[in-house]
Amino acid sequence: MFSYKFGLLILGFILIAKSEGAYNATHGNYSKVHHNGTRFSGLCTVEVPTIELLSEEDRNGYVPPGNGSKPGYSRIFECCKGYRPIPHTFRHCEPICEDGCVNGNCTGPNVCVCWPGFVRDLDDNCVPTCPKSCLNGECTSNGVCVCHDGYVLEQHGRFCIPHCRGGCGVGGNCTAPEHCECQKGFHRNEVTGKCEYYCEGGCGGGTCVGPNKCSCKQGYVQKNDLTCSPSCPRGCKNGLCTAPNVCSCKEGWILNKNGIQCDPQCSEPCLNGVCVAPNACECFPGYIKDTSSLSGNKCVAHCPEECVNGQCTRPNYCICNLGYLKKSKNSNVCVKRERRSVIHWELILPEKKGKHIIDLIMITYYYYSVFIFQVLCVSISFKFVVSEAGVCTTVESYTIPIQMPYRERYTESYRARCWYGSCTKKRTSYRTVYKTEIVTKTRPKQFCCNGYRGTPGACEPICDNPCIGSTCTAPNTCTCHYGYKPNPSTPYECKPSCSKNCTNGMCKAPETCTCNDGYETDPNDKFLCVPHCSQKCVNGICTDPEVCTCDPGFGKDEIDKYKCVPVCSKPCVNGKCVAPDFCQCNQGYKMNSTTNKCNPVCDPACPNNGQCVDPNRCVCKEGYEMNPGNTDCIPSCSKPCINSACTKPEECSCHLGYVKSNEDKYVCEPICDIPCNNGNCIAPNTCTCLNGYSKNNINATECTPVCTQTCINGKCTNPESCTCNEGYQPKSSNKYQCDPICSKPCANGFCSAPNTCSCKEGYILDIQDKFNCLPECPGGCENGKCVAPGVCTCLKDYTPQNNTNTTKCIPICTTTCTNSKCTAPEYCMCHQGYQSNPPNKYKCDPICSKPCRNGICTAPEICSCNVGYSLDDVDKFNCEPVCPQGCKNGKCIKPSVCVCNKGYDDMSNSTGNCQPICEKGCLNGVCTMPNVCTCIEGYVKNRINNSICEMDCSKLCRNGNKDNKVHCPENCRAAETNLEVPPLLTSRKSLLLLTSIVASLLVGITILILFVIWRRYKKISYKIKKSSSDEDSTDATKFCPYNPKQSNPHDGKVPTSWLYKKGSETVELVN
Repeated sequence: MFSYKFGLLILGFILIAKSEGAYNATHGNYSKVHHNGTRFSGLCTVEVPTIELLSEEDRNGYVPPGNGSKPGYSRIFECCKGYRPIPHTFRHCEPICEDGCVNGNCTGPNVCVCWPGFVRDLDDNCVPTCPKSCLNGECTSNGVCVCHDGYVLEQHGRFCIPHCRGGCGVGGNCTAPEHCECQKGFHRNEVTGKCEYYCEGGCGGGTCVGPNKCSCKQGYVQKNDLTCSPSCPRGCKNGLCTAPNVCSCKEGWILNKNGIQCDPQCSEPCLNGVCVAPNACECFPGYIKDTSSLSGNKCVAHCPEECVNGQCTRPNYCICNLGYLKKSKNSNVCVKRERRSVIHWELILPEKKGKHIIDLIMITYYYYSVFIFQVLCVSISFKFVVSEAGVCTTVESYTIPIQMPYRERYTESYRARCWYGSCTKKRTSYRTVYKTEIVTKTRPKQFCCNGYRGTPGACEPICDNPCIGSTCTAPNTCTCHYGYKPNPSTPYECKPSCSKNCTNGMCKAPETCTCNDGYETDPNDKFLCVPHCSQKCVNGICTDPEVCTCDPGFGKDEIDKYKCVPVCSKPCVNGKCVAPDFCQCNQGYKMNSTTNKCNPVCDPACPNNGQCVDPNRCVCKEGYEMNPGNTDCIPSCSKPCINSACTKPEECSCHLGYVKSNEDKYVCEPICDIPCNNGNCIAPNTCTCLNGYSKNNINATECTPVCTQTCINGKCTNPESCTCNEGYQPKSSNKYQCDPICSKPCANGFCSAPNTCSCKEGYILDIQDKFNCLPECPGGCENGKCVAPGVCTCLKDYTPQNNTNTTKCIPICTTTCTNSKCTAPEYCMCHQGYQSNPPNKYKCDPICSKPCRNGICTAPEICSCNVGYSLDDVDKFNCEPVCPQGCKNGKCIKPSVCVCNKGYDDMSNSTGNCQPICEKGCLNGVCTMPNVCTCIEGYVKNRINNSICEMDCSKLCRNGNKDNKVHCPENCRAAETNLEVPPLLTSRKSLLLLTSIVASLLVGITILILFVIWRRYKKISYKIKKSSSDEDSTDATKFCPYNPKQSNPHDGKVPTSWLYKKGSETVELVN
């Protein structure tokens, strides 16, 4: 019984320890804890297996059922994520701020609330602000932060931040004056100092548009996120595309004409071959590399059969050496030519019976021919032999007997016919006879030269050392056979040549490899010798002589070395490895895909706790036995289970409400979920209380001590004995009452709970000092201090907003803030669109993005024009001058000031009316355009001078007389009537005098009148020219007789005189 109670006590201590956060729960979900409707900050519960709360030695004993939602689980208290336990407290957790919370309070996980007088800076740290202090600056007496050099106020004016002129660009932060710190994926431009996108290795032919992200230019393609390579769509074979559509060749290559392929270059031409790589030739079919060529660019003809005594001049064709000829027509074997005379000496004089002179002539001719022919033959033979290598020739004398013919006279008898018949007569005759004579002759003698020795039919060179793989072609000179090459170390030896290296073999003959022992020639490559295995390698390859290397997934057979068998990484139990890592199960077995083993198959399947040990044979597992019906395997216990059931071999599972006995594992005792303190557990969750204790109305299994009076702020822990709660102390006058304990006196309040003060009415608790109660002003006390409940006192340089509002103090600015607001003592903050005026800190000037031309900026982005100017309809920042009277034929450059266009002048002194100027004047007309004169009515242009208008007599004098109001000049009427009459005769009465005037007098008067008129017009023209040349030249309208646009002062009568102005002087012209 003592052991049972001791175990319960240990469990209680463990639960308490877990509630303080000592256990790192990993088995259940957290849930927030609520108590009496109030949430415990940061406190969560988690359910864990009850057995894990016990020590190793206690786990075999009594295991409490736990108070979790499932049997065997217990609910414990633990700090939530982001919280940690407060030392020496029970069920209290505090939030964690991983970076700390300097100058502030950590109110939640990674949530920092700054203290009064502190604000967050750009790095989320709490820094002091005015009036306490000013980060990177100093607080002035009026509480304004003045920044150090290189720093500026942040947008709210609370502290100073470093300033970087021009900003830090994209992805950069100004961390110090004029110093930018770039974020990841950006780098600092050393020229501008700003942060720019950074692409590792650059973008080549592109632009870096983001961290490690390139945008390629035209003509470039992106191979990956970091590289833009030039594009050559047409190709660049054997070269490098170095720019868009630009192919550059490597060293040893040259660009061909089409510009898309690099062709190899060979320093020397490839004879009988083609250049396939820099200084590398490939021979044409039928040709092979000349081994004697140093450059390796020479290919010679190849004859598979050796040219004996000849030279291979084209593929499979030999030309014989001098003195040799082909053995047969298509043969490449040359044999030595045999010398023989074309003349047979035995043919000379076959019959020596000639008796006539013709015979002697024939004999003489024959011998002469033979002599000439022999001389020719000897000469030819001499020259031919001398040309042979190693054969030297000299001339020697020799004697030979020859039969010389001559004519011999003799007398011969012959039968003749005589007169008497046949008779014998004699006569002199001649005959050819021979006699032997010794004749001395010369002949060429051939002998072998020095360094040569004679052999049958030829002279062959002598080599002191035998020529191996070659022929002695000159004294001590060996010439390699075809397909052989000189051996540098031994000049008399030539070794066979193979165009490729012999792998696993040696070149024993031209283009023929002899394999090493254990190797044989590859049928597809005569230069490759592959290892030979006498038997075929099964599931492998022959890698060395008589050595097989298995394919992947196969291993050597222990019996047959030429055989490779499949290998399985795990043994094939009840099966056979038939392929790499693939087992084929034996009959009656089936592959388990999870374990990759072959398990026996039982049909029907084995019951629970039974196992199929062989095909169709089941056996119960150890600790189990077959039930009476042989249908199932049930657990077996050697002793009967009391208050429990045998659920596992030799293991009893207690019934609900029971737990195993510490003394007998087959016995289960009743349990109470909550230990029966001060009582005994007699049945599941049923306790019998001790004396002085009584059953709990809520929990029938709990026995609580009995106190006749209620324990205030305490708990009845023993009969008639109260134990104060934590933070409380017994009251001396009443043992049933506990008063709270406060470590410091409560100012303006009282101790209402342990270390908790409750404030008096009108006071609130100071958040910095929980033992201090401050007066409360319900409406707040902005820029002031609450000195008593509902009473504010403003700070220095602040004043109450108004008499009715005593809860807000506004700053004092001695001068009214213009276009701004007084936000601090003697500090005006400009309205939006305005900026401070340094000379006058109380005034803010409006901001216009562009300067106001001929005006001033009177409001944000609004210009007010100066006097005499008006706002341009197109450009709101431009004021144009105004000329009220207009500016015809000119431009208004200042208020009421016109500048006339070229060819115009303001005749009315700045009246705004610019009149055209005719430099030569405009007599009897109006100047309507610069230097363009328009005549007044009744006048026409002078044919010679366009600036003078003359009377149009055809219009003015038609039907004119004294009665009408048009006065025509006398000469005009005379001209009209074509009569030469005196000009004074203008009335009808004077016509009577015409008959009395002599024609001569009429002519004289007419001439005189014409002379006067000519003088008058010449004088007027002279004055007009002189007037137009004055510095103060006037418009032609100033001296015209009248202006058609003005009223005629003469009431339609032709004036007898005109006035015109010349400067300030008036001149009269008399008609």
